[in-house]
Amino acid sequence: MWKEEYKRNLFSAKTIIIIMILILVGCMSFFYTYEEKAYFISLQQDIPEDVNPERLAKNIENQNGIKFDLYFLLQSDFFEIYIIIILLFCGIFLASSVHSFLDSGQINCVVSRTSYKKFINSILISQSLYIVTIISISLVAILTIRIYCRRNR
Repeated sequence: MWKEEYKRNLFSAKTIIIIMILILVGCMSFFYTYEEKAYFISLQQDIPEDVNPERLAKNIENQNGIKFDLYFLLQSDFFEIYIIIILLFCGIFLASSVHSFLDSGQINCVVSRTSYKKFINSILISQSLYIVTIISISLVAILTIRIYCRRNR
């Protein structure tokens, strides 16, 4: 039962939409971080009087590739937006799918074949796997795009 529900959720149009939105948020974080690093590098070339040049050089050295790629997960404000979008998605789309079962009367057919507890457990399992899949796909895509773009710059 949970496999069919999982496949129904995974192959719907809302999956592509939410993954694209999450990837867009990750790419926005990447370009914001890149512009910040470019600003630090430009400061190193034209050092103002109120900036400590040794500390500026150390800050630029500390922004290595790993920190640059994982900045989205560790410190980014965009990660908070990412989490908010996921929570809104779960609240709007996933909760409404269970509500549509109740409104349409399909739950009577399902519960007559299985128990209500098994139905709720299968819904919880399928939606949990669906959320994990969306997060995994979007994070892998974001990190891949960040690594690819960093190498080409």
